Amino acid sequence: MNTWRRLQHCGAVPFKNGVYVLPHSTQSLEDFAWLRAEIQGLEGQAGVFAASSAEGIDDMDIIEQFKSARGADDLRLLGDVRRVRADAQRQRGPSMGF
Repeated sequence: MNTWRRLQHCGAVPFKNGVYVLPHSTQSLEDFAWLRAEIQGLEGQAGVFAASSAEGIDDMDIIEQFKSARGADDLRLLGDVRRVRADAQRQRGPSMGF
């Protein structure tokens, strides 16, 4: 469960049978390498690899998975921003027309 939470925090989306995907970047490789070391330290098995494609799924499917996974996060963030803005406006009181 801890590993799943860390994968979520990194922004990884599930692909197939315990395989998670992140966009190819230096940060993603670092995140996955760190997770791999942690899993192996707990005597588990993990591997990190880069792939330009995968059988049975195309790039647009993966992009849509990222959009879907992050869409809920984006909506929560937008709601938080709106609440903070409304709270700040209430604390300032009514506008003085400036």
